[in-house]
Amino acid sequence: MDPSSHNWIEKYLQTHTNNTQVASSLSEIYTLSRETGFALGNTISLLPLEPIDASGWTSEELTKVALISTMHHVFLCIKKDSSPNAFIEQLYAFYKNIHESRFSFSTLFSSSENKSHRIEKIIDERIETKNKIINKNFYHMATNAILFVDVLAFVKYLDEKTLPTNYFSKFELAIMSVVSITLQKKQVHTEQDEYFIKLLEDSLRLSNFENTTFFAVENIDINYFSSEIERNYLLDICILCLQTDTALNPLEIDTIDSIATLLNIPKEDYTTNIESIYQFVKTHKNQIHFFDPKNPVINFYNHTTQTVLNLLKRNKKKIVKELKNNKDLMFLASKSTVHSLNKEEKQRLKKHTINLCKTIPALAIFLVPGGSLILPILIKFIPQLLPSSFNENLE
Repeated sequence: MDPSSHNWIEKYLQTHTNNTQVASSLSEIYTLSRETGFALGNTISLLPLEPIDASGWTSEELTKVALISTMHHVFLCIKKDSSPNAFIEQLYAFYKNIHESRFSFSTLFSSSENKSHRIEKIIDERIETKNKIINKNFYHMATNAILFVDVLAFVKYLDEKTLPTNYFSKFELAIMSVVSITLQKKQVHTEQDEYFIKLLEDSLRLSNFENTTFFAVENIDINYFSSEIERNYLLDICILCLQTDTALNPLEIDTIDSIATLLNIPKEDYTTNIESIYQFVKTHKNQIHFFDPKNPVINFYNHTTQTVLNLLKRNKKKIVKELKNNKDLMFLASKSTVHSLNKEEKQRLKKHTINLCKTIPALAIFLVPGGSLILPILIKFIPQLLPSSFNENLE
């Protein structure tokens, strides 16, 4: 399955039809979502209930499938209906409901495409933060950090057959209040805290909070967030603010305890939350966005390089076929692996590479405005696709 190609949701549903594992409860789904990182805004893997091989996927692709997968398991758990069409109908109706209330998904709901294809485009919008793919500082490498709110809203929609118009805005306010209260009690503030706040602020869609220091406990309407998974999610955001790969100190434990008390979560229950998040952070610290605030340009380059590599791997057969048909491109690509090309050869290689992109739809991204900036990365890795028998310089 290729989550960046058309029809991936239908492919997912076909794959899942053969999977007999279904979560026993919403609590189980939430627990597993926390362990995979999806509920924590840093998706590392899919639910263990899934029979899908996600190796080689980008973080955006993994997050897209994690969102659909989690919503599908929620649907199966609540509705007890394994029909793919029934799931698509309900998910489409859900997004149409929030589109008509507060969100805007362009003209997707007036499109003539089938519903699963329109949902794919909606998901593409949802996984991005409000600043879109990249801001002027190249910080925007992370997907929507509070995407799990979509799942919580879908649960409420399935239970009540509608969704309050202020659900998302109230949840965003509650999230930022929890974060603000938590960070105010920290003795030492770090660059990680600032980056965490930025990721959350960029993920908000209906709110624009100028200063989180004005948030207070009163902003968390505990009666509004009545479900167990809603409250656990808010508590986990608090724990994530404080958690590193070391044990929490007494002040941090007191902070979590006060938030848990506010959310009516017993201590014997939230100790599991702390341990689960601690293990997640300890195991995946190098893959968690706000624990790795590198130089923005380095983040941008690393992210782009990985994207290019994934595109090349998935289209390797097509690219090699085109290389065989273009002897000059094959010669230049082979030569570049062992010798530096002169200016004229570099120009020829660039021209051939642009023509190559035109013949393979998946590489069309390099032809859009701004694509020329990442074309050198593509040129850099194309020679790696050539079998050694093609490299005349190695004979």
